[in-house]
Amino acid sequence: MSENFFKENIISKEKLRIEIARAFRAAQKMDNYEDKIEELRILRLEKIKGLDSEKEERYQTLRKEIADCELLVKSVVEYKKVLELLPLSKEQINSILNHENAHANIGEQVKTHKIEGFRIRFIKDRNNNIGFMPSVKISTNISAPEKEVLEETILITEAPLNYGDVLSKDDEDQIEAARKRLEVLNTKNEEK
Repeated sequence: MSENFFKENIISKEKLRIEIARAFRAAQKMDNYEDKIEELRILRLEKIKGLDSEKEERYQTLRKEIADCELLVKSVVEYKKVLELLPLSKEQINSILNHENAHANIGEQVKTHKIEGFRIRFIKDRNNNIGFMPSVKISTNISAPEKEVLEETILITEAPLNYGDVLSKDDEDQIEAARKRLEVLNTKNEEK
């Protein structure tokens, strides 16, 4: 992401087009994208407990490489502008806005997470096709108790259900991983 991208209050459609093209090109250059996303997801869960220096370095490398394939905006208005520049119908745009805004609404109400913005992540599949995945970028307070982080992660991830929407496959996977980790924590607590 360019340094000056967020310095202006209003981002023009031309700047958004440039950032979309930049993120798209980064995705085109990336190899083994799906493997890297999965590795990052696992490291993110492990990060709650703490990573050794080697894993932390790998985590940071993956985050940067994947972030290069993303376009991040701070507001729903800007996000709508981005979505309107992509090959989507009005119904698809509204569905994405509603879904991601549901995550953001709950994310703003919890203690262990912070909403950083709305993003489009360009992805390259194993057949070298480029697609994109909308999401909300959320940071986690890693000094918070792991159980609380996991419980609030589930709340945020399930949020679209509260608004009458369905969960994405990524949402379902994230909820499953958080619940499994909670089971492990609860089992450890019961053994004590």
